[in-house]
Amino acid sequence: MVLLPLLLVTVLVGFGLAGYGFGRLGTVGVRAAGRETWFRCGAALAGAAAAALYAWGLLGVGLALVVTDESGTDAFPPRPCRVEGDPGAAADVVGHRVAYLPPRYHCVRQDGGEYAVDTGAGAVGPAASALLAASGASACLALAERRHNARGRAVKPV
Repeated sequence: MVLLPLLLVTVLVGFGLAGYGFGRLGTVGVRAAGRETWFRCGAALAGAAAAALYAWGLLGVGLALVVTDESGTDAFPPRPCRVEGDPGAAADVVGHRVAYLPPRYHCVRQDGGEYAVDTGAGAVGPAASALLAASGASACLALAERRHNARGRAVKPV
């Protein structure tokens, strides 16, 4: 099963990025930090937030899988696929599938179609993507600031 190792790696990456972001600001000092440091720390913290959201989505999918596996004689259709108030809605469901990007639990129907189940973290994919984009933009700004500072130091007036 890929879900548990992926969840553990995501949590470790999130803690590592958060540790770098907060640790770097703590080492340099909030007031003494330059723009490059702020951009680097911002990139790390946005990446940590994206990892945390992704881990939250994986946790929701994992809980749906646990509910499916623990169903016993009440296994079909899988509990996460059932719609409250409409017992026949999941009558043609024959299985399930897990998608990892974004984390989703899909119910597979007899005709080959499928539908995603809301596992409590429906906005995880878009929010994590936005945070990852912000992290990348902040990392690019940190690199540009470093090059700008290096260029400024290299050219000294005579």
